[in-house]
Amino acid sequence: MMAQALTVTPGTPSGLSWGAQPLDIWGLRVASAAATDAWTDQIISHLDEYLSYGLNALTVFYQGSSGGSLQAFSPDGREIDPGVQRRMERILDAAAERKMVVVVGVFYQNQVARLDPENGAWLESGEAYPRAVETVARSLRRFPNVIINTCNEHTVRPFDACPFPMRSAEGIVELCLAAKQGDSERLVGGGGGHGAGHGGGQSGVNEQLVARPEVEVLLWDWGNHSPEAVAAYQAIEPSKPTMNVEVFGARAQGFVELDERLGGTERWVEWVGGSSSTAPPPLGHRRVQGVFPDVSAGEGRAIHRGKEDFLAEIDLASRTSGFSLFGHFPGWFQGPSRDPSFDNRFDLGGQGTLDDPGIRWYFEVVARTRELG
Repeated sequence: MMAQALTVTPGTPSGLSWGAQPLDIWGLRVASAAATDAWTDQIISHLDEYLSYGLNALTVFYQGSSGGSLQAFSPDGREIDPGVQRRMERILDAAAERKMVVVVGVFYQNQVARLDPENGAWLESGEAYPRAVETVARSLRRFPNVIINTCNEHTVRPFDACPFPMRSAEGIVELCLAAKQGDSERLVGGGGGHGAGHGGGQSGVNEQLVARPEVEVLLWDWGNHSPEAVAAYQAIEPSKPTMNVEVFGARAQGFVELDERLGGTERWVEWVGGSSSTAPPPLGHRRVQGVFPDVSAGEGRAIHRGKEDFLAEIDLASRTSGFSLFGHFPGWFQGPSRDPSFDNRFDLGGQGTLDDPGIRWYFEVVARTRELG
Protein backbone atom coordinates (compact mmCIF):
# COMPACT_ATOMS: atom_id res chain seq x y z
CA MET A 1 0.00 0.00 0.00
CA MET A 2 1.16 3.52 -0.74
CA ALA A 3 3.06 5.53 1.87
CA GLN A 4 2.39 9.16 2.84
CA ALA A 5 -1.04 9.35 1.24
CA LEU A 6 -2.81 12.55 0.27
CA THR A 7 -5.33 13.55 2.93
CA VAL A 8 -8.04 16.18 3.32
CA THR A 9 -6.70 18.82 5.71
CA PRO A 10 -8.92 21.89 6.20
CA GLY A 11 -7.03 25.13 6.63
CA THR A 12 -4.20 24.37 4.21
CA PRO A 13 -4.00 26.34 0.93
CA SER A 14 -5.54 23.48 -1.07
CA GLY A 15 -7.43 21.82 1.76
CA LEU A 16 -5.04 18.87 1.35
CA SER A 17 -1.74 17.63 2.72
CA TRP A 18 0.75 14.99 1.62
CA GLY A 19 2.52 13.07 4.36
CA ALA A 20 1.42 15.71 6.90
CA GLN A 21 2.90 18.52 4.77
CA PRO A 22 0.37 21.19 3.70
CA LEU A 23 -0.16 21.40 -0.06
CA ASP A 24 -0.50 24.53 -2.17
CA ILE A 25 -1.66 23.07 -5.48
CA TRP A 26 -1.25 24.85 -8.83
CA GLY A 27 -2.21 22.61 -11.70
CA LEU A 28 -2.46 22.16 -15.45
CA ARG A 29 -5.01 20.24 -17.50
CA VAL A 30 -3.06 18.01 -19.89
CA ALA A 31 -5.88 15.53 -20.38
CA SER A 32 -4.55 13.68 -23.45
CA ALA A 33 -0.96 13.29 -22.26
CA ALA A 34 -1.31 9.50 -21.83
CA ALA A 35 -2.96 8.93 -25.23
CA THR A 36 0.25 8.46 -27.25
CA ASP A 37 3.89 7.71 -26.50
CA ALA A 38 4.98 10.96 -28.14
CA TRP A 39 2.74 13.08 -25.92
CA THR A 40 3.80 11.17 -22.80
CA ASP A 41 7.46 11.70 -23.70
CA GLN A 42 6.86 15.40 -24.19
CA ILE A 43 4.96 16.01 -20.94
CA ILE A 44 7.59 14.19 -18.90
CA SER A 45 10.39 16.16 -20.55
CA HIS A 46 8.78 19.43 -19.41
CA LEU A 47 7.86 18.59 -15.81
CA ASP A 48 10.98 20.14 -14.33
CA GLU A 49 10.27 23.37 -16.20
CA TYR A 50 6.66 23.40 -14.99
CA LEU A 51 7.83 22.86 -11.43
CA SER A 52 10.37 25.68 -11.68
CA TYR A 53 7.45 28.09 -12.16
CA GLY A 54 5.48 26.63 -9.25
CA LEU A 55 3.09 24.46 -11.29
CA ASN A 56 3.07 21.29 -9.21
CA ALA A 57 0.01 19.32 -10.35
CA LEU A 58 -1.50 17.83 -13.50
CA THR A 59 -4.81 16.34 -14.53
CA VAL A 60 -4.64 13.50 -17.08
CA PHE A 61 -7.51 11.30 -18.29
CA TYR A 62 -7.53 7.62 -19.18
CA GLN A 63 -9.94 8.39 -22.01
CA GLY A 64 -8.09 11.58 -23.00
CA SER A 65 -9.89 14.66 -24.28
CA SER A 66 -10.82 16.49 -27.45
CA GLY A 67 -7.08 16.69 -28.08
CA GLY A 68 -7.08 12.92 -28.62
CA SER A 69 -9.34 10.31 -27.01
CA LEU A 70 -9.34 6.56 -26.52
CA GLN A 71 -11.80 4.01 -25.19
CA ALA A 72 -9.06 2.81 -22.78
CA PHE A 73 -11.19 0.01 -21.23
CA SER A 74 -12.43 -3.41 -22.19
CA PRO A 75 -16.21 -3.50 -22.83
CA ASP A 76 -16.86 -5.02 -19.39
CA GLY A 77 -14.59 -2.54 -17.56
CA ARG A 78 -12.37 -5.26 -16.12
CA GLU A 79 -9.25 -4.39 -18.11
CA ILE A 80 -7.34 -1.24 -19.03
CA ASP A 81 -5.67 -0.82 -22.40
CA PRO A 82 -2.04 -1.84 -21.69
CA GLY A 83 -0.56 1.06 -23.66
CA VAL A 84 -2.67 3.65 -21.85
CA GLN A 85 -1.84 2.11 -18.46
CA ARG A 86 1.89 2.03 -19.24
CA ARG A 87 1.89 5.67 -20.28
CA MET A 88 -0.22 6.74 -17.32
CA GLU A 89 2.16 5.01 -14.92
CA ARG A 90 5.16 6.69 -16.59
CA ILE A 91 3.55 10.08 -15.97
CA LEU A 92 2.64 9.21 -12.37
CA ASP A 93 6.12 7.91 -11.60
CA ALA A 94 7.75 11.01 -13.07
CA ALA A 95 5.36 13.26 -11.14
CA ALA A 96 5.87 11.37 -7.86
CA GLU A 97 9.64 11.72 -8.17
CA ARG A 98 9.08 15.49 -8.26
CA LYS A 99 6.41 15.55 -5.50
CA MET A 100 3.77 16.58 -8.04
CA VAL A 101 0.10 15.69 -7.59
CA VAL A 102 -1.88 14.13 -10.45
CA VAL A 103 -5.67 14.21 -10.68
CA VAL A 104 -6.29 11.07 -12.74
CA GLY A 105 -9.52 11.27 -14.69
CA VAL A 106 -11.38 8.16 -15.82
CA PHE A 107 -14.23 8.91 -18.24
CA TYR A 108 -14.46 11.61 -20.90
CA GLN A 109 -17.72 12.52 -22.61
CA ASN A 110 -17.01 13.71 -26.13
CA GLN A 111 -15.75 10.75 -28.12
CA VAL A 112 -14.16 13.00 -30.74
CA ALA A 113 -10.57 13.08 -32.00
CA ARG A 114 -10.67 9.32 -31.57
CA LEU A 115 -7.33 7.58 -31.90
CA ASP A 116 -9.04 4.14 -31.83
CA PRO A 117 -12.13 4.49 -34.06
CA GLU A 118 -12.45 0.71 -34.17
CA ASN A 119 -13.73 0.78 -30.58
CA GLY A 120 -17.19 1.92 -29.59
CA ALA A 121 -17.92 5.06 -27.61
CA TRP A 122 -19.47 3.33 -24.59
CA LEU A 123 -18.84 0.32 -22.38
CA GLU A 124 -21.22 -2.62 -22.78
CA SER A 125 -23.43 -2.04 -19.73
CA GLY A 126 -24.13 0.25 -16.82
CA GLU A 127 -22.36 -2.18 -14.49
CA ALA A 128 -19.15 -1.82 -16.51
CA TYR A 129 -18.66 1.82 -15.45
CA PRO A 130 -18.17 1.39 -11.68
CA ARG A 131 -16.20 -1.76 -12.49
CA ALA A 132 -13.79 0.30 -14.66
CA VAL A 133 -13.34 2.88 -11.89
CA GLU A 134 -12.59 0.10 -9.41
CA THR A 135 -10.09 -1.36 -11.88
CA VAL A 136 -8.35 2.01 -12.19
CA ALA A 137 -8.18 2.52 -8.43
CA ARG A 138 -6.76 -0.95 -7.87
CA SER A 139 -4.15 -0.46 -10.61
CA LEU A 140 -2.90 2.79 -9.02
CA ARG A 141 -2.52 1.59 -5.44
CA ARG A 142 1.23 2.09 -5.33
CA PHE A 143 1.05 5.81 -6.22
CA PRO A 144 0.87 8.25 -3.28
CA ASN A 145 0.34 11.34 -5.45
CA VAL A 146 -3.02 10.55 -7.11
CA ILE A 147 -6.58 11.83 -6.72
CA ILE A 148 -9.16 10.02 -8.86
CA ASN A 149 -11.65 12.12 -10.83
CA THR A 150 -14.45 9.76 -11.80
CA CYS A 151 -15.69 11.64 -14.86
CA ASN A 152 -15.11 14.81 -16.90
CA GLU A 153 -18.10 17.20 -17.03
CA HIS A 154 -20.52 14.44 -16.13
CA THR A 155 -23.68 16.56 -16.56
CA VAL A 156 -23.23 17.32 -20.27
CA ARG A 157 -25.72 16.00 -22.85
CA PRO A 158 -23.49 13.43 -24.59
CA PHE A 159 -23.83 11.26 -21.49
CA ASP A 160 -27.53 10.79 -22.29
CA ALA A 161 -26.35 7.95 -24.56
CA CYS A 162 -24.26 6.33 -21.82
CA PRO A 163 -25.71 3.14 -20.28
CA PHE A 164 -24.72 4.39 -16.81
CA PRO A 165 -26.61 7.31 -15.14
CA MET A 166 -23.57 9.57 -15.41
CA ARG A 167 -25.46 12.87 -15.38
CA SER A 168 -26.85 12.36 -11.89
CA ALA A 169 -25.28 13.06 -8.52
CA GLU A 170 -26.10 9.50 -7.45
CA GLY A 171 -24.19 8.14 -10.42
CA ILE A 172 -21.02 10.00 -9.41
CA VAL A 173 -21.44 8.88 -5.79
CA GLU A 174 -21.67 5.27 -7.01
CA LEU A 175 -18.43 5.70 -8.97
CA CYS A 176 -16.70 7.20 -5.93
CA LEU A 177 -17.73 4.17 -3.88
CA ALA A 178 -16.38 1.90 -6.63
CA ALA A 179 -13.01 3.66 -6.42
CA LYS A 180 -12.94 2.93 -2.69
CA GLN A 181 -13.55 -0.74 -3.47
CA GLY A 182 -10.38 -0.68 -5.53
CA ASP A 183 -8.37 1.31 -2.99
CA SER A 184 -9.91 2.29 0.32
CA GLU A 185 -7.19 4.89 0.99
CA ARG A 186 -7.48 6.73 -2.32
CA LEU A 187 -8.94 10.24 -2.41
CA VAL A 188 -11.72 10.37 -4.99
CA GLY A 189 -14.11 12.96 -6.33
CA GLY A 190 -16.05 14.28 -9.27
CA GLY A 191 -18.17 17.13 -10.48
CA GLY A 192 -19.36 18.90 -13.61
CA GLY A 193 -19.80 22.38 -14.96
CA HIS A 194 -21.13 24.90 -12.47
CA GLY A 195 -24.80 25.68 -12.97
CA ALA A 196 -27.14 25.15 -15.89
CA GLY A 197 -26.31 25.90 -19.50
CA HIS A 198 -22.88 24.30 -19.42
CA GLY A 199 -23.16 21.82 -22.30
CA GLY A 200 -26.64 21.03 -21.07
CA GLY A 201 -25.46 20.95 -17.48
CA GLN A 202 -28.03 20.84 -14.70
CA SER A 203 -28.16 23.47 -12.00
CA GLY A 204 -27.45 22.29 -8.47
CA VAL A 205 -25.69 18.98 -9.16
CA ASN A 206 -22.29 20.16 -7.91
CA GLU A 207 -24.04 21.56 -4.85
CA GLN A 208 -25.44 18.09 -4.19
CA LEU A 209 -22.03 16.49 -4.66
CA VAL A 210 -20.12 18.87 -2.39
CA ALA A 211 -22.51 17.86 0.43
CA ARG A 212 -21.87 14.13 -0.05
CA PRO A 213 -19.13 12.57 2.11
CA GLU A 214 -18.39 9.99 -0.61
CA VAL A 215 -17.14 12.85 -2.82
CA GLU A 216 -13.97 13.78 -0.99
CA VAL A 217 -12.80 16.45 -3.43
CA LEU A 218 -15.14 18.46 -5.66
CA LEU A 219 -13.62 18.57 -9.17
CA TRP A 220 -15.47 21.01 -11.42
CA ASP A 221 -15.20 23.62 -14.15
CA TRP A 222 -17.09 26.54 -15.68
CA GLY A 223 -16.83 28.94 -18.61
CA ASN A 224 -17.09 31.94 -16.28
CA HIS A 225 -15.09 33.30 -13.35
CA SER A 226 -14.77 31.09 -10.28
CA PRO A 227 -15.75 33.29 -7.28
CA GLU A 228 -19.50 32.59 -7.53
CA ALA A 229 -18.98 28.83 -7.71
CA VAL A 230 -16.36 28.69 -4.96
CA ALA A 231 -18.57 30.74 -2.62
CA ALA A 232 -21.55 28.47 -3.29
CA TYR A 233 -19.62 25.28 -2.59
CA GLN A 234 -17.83 26.59 0.50
CA ALA A 235 -21.12 27.83 1.94
CA ILE A 236 -22.40 24.23 1.83
CA GLU A 237 -19.25 22.44 3.01
CA PRO A 238 -16.38 24.80 3.92
CA SER A 239 -14.00 21.98 4.85
CA LYS A 240 -14.17 20.19 1.49
CA PRO A 241 -11.37 20.86 -1.05
CA THR A 242 -12.62 22.16 -4.39
CA MET A 243 -10.63 22.33 -7.63
CA ASN A 244 -11.46 24.09 -10.85
CA VAL A 245 -9.75 21.48 -13.01
CA GLU A 246 -10.55 23.15 -16.35
CA VAL A 247 -10.59 26.90 -15.90
CA PHE A 248 -12.99 28.59 -18.37
CA GLY A 249 -13.70 25.30 -20.14
CA ALA A 250 -13.94 25.67 -23.93
CA ARG A 251 -13.78 29.46 -23.57
CA ALA A 252 -10.13 29.24 -22.51
CA GLN A 253 -9.37 28.73 -26.23
CA GLY A 254 -5.81 29.97 -26.91
CA PHE A 255 -5.67 30.29 -30.69
CA VAL A 256 -6.38 32.89 -33.35
CA GLU A 257 -7.40 32.88 -37.00
CA LEU A 258 -5.79 35.11 -39.62
CA ASP A 259 -7.26 36.17 -42.95
CA GLU A 260 -4.15 35.90 -45.09
CA ARG A 261 -5.94 37.28 -48.12
CA LEU A 262 -5.65 40.65 -46.39
CA GLY A 263 -2.02 40.24 -45.48
CA GLY A 264 -2.26 38.13 -42.34
CA THR A 265 -1.14 40.89 -40.00
CA GLU A 266 -2.54 41.47 -36.53
CA ARG A 267 -5.16 43.89 -37.90
CA TRP A 268 -7.02 40.93 -39.37
CA VAL A 269 -7.16 38.70 -36.34
CA GLU A 270 -10.43 36.84 -35.87
CA TRP A 271 -11.49 35.24 -32.56
CA VAL A 272 -13.51 32.43 -34.11
CA GLY A 273 -15.43 29.81 -32.13
CA GLY A 274 -13.63 26.71 -30.98
CA SER A 275 -14.97 23.65 -29.18
CA SER A 276 -14.38 19.92 -28.86
CA SER A 277 -14.20 19.53 -32.64
CA THR A 278 -13.58 22.66 -34.70
CA ALA A 279 -13.80 22.60 -38.50
CA PRO A 280 -10.68 23.61 -40.46
CA PRO A 281 -10.39 27.30 -41.34
CA PRO A 282 -11.88 28.50 -44.63
CA LEU A 283 -9.78 29.00 -47.73
CA GLY A 284 -7.33 31.85 -47.30
CA HIS A 285 -7.40 31.67 -43.48
CA ARG A 286 -4.76 30.28 -41.12
CA ARG A 287 -4.80 29.59 -37.39
CA VAL A 288 -2.01 30.09 -34.87
CA GLN A 289 -1.73 28.17 -31.59
CA GLY A 290 -1.01 29.91 -28.33
CA VAL A 291 -2.44 33.39 -28.96
CA PHE A 292 -4.64 35.08 -26.34
CA PRO A 293 -6.43 38.45 -26.29
CA ASP A 294 -5.55 40.79 -23.44
CA VAL A 295 -9.23 40.86 -22.41
CA SER A 296 -12.13 38.61 -23.39
CA ALA A 297 -12.92 38.78 -27.10
CA GLY A 298 -15.65 37.36 -29.32
CA GLU A 299 -19.27 36.63 -28.54
CA GLY A 300 -21.43 33.63 -27.63
CA ARG A 301 -19.75 30.33 -28.45
CA ALA A 302 -16.82 32.25 -29.93
CA ILE A 303 -15.73 33.85 -26.64
CA HIS A 304 -11.98 33.70 -26.03
CA ARG A 305 -11.01 34.39 -22.43
CA GLY A 306 -8.24 36.96 -22.18
CA LYS A 307 -5.09 37.12 -20.10
CA GLU A 308 -6.86 39.48 -17.71
CA ASP A 309 -9.38 36.73 -16.94
CA PHE A 310 -6.70 34.14 -16.20
CA LEU A 311 -4.86 36.57 -13.94
CA ALA A 312 -8.04 37.16 -11.93
CA GLU A 313 -8.35 33.39 -11.42
CA ILE A 314 -4.74 33.15 -10.24
CA ASP A 315 -5.39 35.94 -7.75
CA LEU A 316 -8.48 34.18 -6.42
CA ALA A 317 -6.63 30.89 -5.97
CA SER A 318 -3.78 32.61 -4.14
CA ARG A 319 -6.08 34.03 -1.47
CA THR A 320 -8.73 31.32 -1.12
CA SER A 321 -8.02 28.46 1.27
CA GLY A 322 -9.35 25.10 0.10
CA PHE A 323 -9.54 26.10 -3.59
CA SER A 324 -7.06 25.05 -6.29
CA LEU A 325 -6.80 26.14 -9.90
CA PHE A 326 -5.77 24.13 -12.97
CA GLY A 327 -4.72 26.16 -16.00
CA HIS A 328 -6.51 25.06 -19.17
CA PHE A 329 -5.32 25.98 -22.66
CA PRO A 330 -7.20 23.88 -25.22
CA GLY A 331 -5.60 25.55 -28.22
CA TRP A 332 -2.20 24.45 -26.85
CA PHE A 333 -2.60 21.25 -24.79
CA GLN A 334 -5.56 20.00 -26.90
CA GLY A 335 -4.48 21.46 -30.21
CA PRO A 336 -6.33 19.18 -32.69
CA SER A 337 -9.65 20.25 -31.17
CA ARG A 338 -9.08 23.80 -32.47
CA ASP A 339 -7.49 22.98 -35.83
CA PRO A 340 -6.72 19.59 -37.42
CA SER A 341 -3.25 20.88 -38.30
CA PHE A 342 -2.35 21.56 -34.65
CA ASP A 343 -0.57 19.04 -32.45
CA ASN A 344 -0.80 18.92 -28.66
CA ARG A 345 2.07 20.99 -27.32
CA PHE A 346 3.58 20.67 -23.86
CA ASP A 347 6.40 23.21 -24.10
CA LEU A 348 5.76 26.71 -22.78
CA GLY A 349 6.38 28.77 -25.90
CA GLY A 350 6.24 32.50 -25.28
CA GLN A 351 4.04 35.41 -24.26
CA GLY A 352 0.78 34.45 -25.96
CA THR A 353 1.02 37.03 -28.76
CA LEU A 354 0.91 36.59 -32.52
CA ASP A 355 4.67 37.20 -32.72
CA ASP A 356 5.48 35.13 -29.62
CA PRO A 357 2.77 32.48 -29.14
CA GLY A 358 2.65 30.27 -26.09
CA ILE A 359 1.59 29.98 -22.47
CA ARG A 360 4.78 31.07 -20.66
CA TRP A 361 3.05 34.28 -19.62
CA TYR A 362 0.68 32.26 -17.40
CA PHE A 363 3.54 30.36 -15.77
CA GLU A 364 5.38 33.59 -15.06
CA VAL A 365 2.36 35.06 -13.28
CA VAL A 366 1.99 31.92 -11.14
CA ALA A 367 5.69 32.08 -10.26
CA ARG A 368 5.39 35.74 -9.21
CA THR A 369 2.24 35.00 -7.23
CA ARG A 370 4.01 32.19 -5.42
CA GLU A 371 7.08 34.44 -4.94
CA LEU A 372 9.43 32.05 -6.70
CA GLY A 373 11.76 34.71 -8.03
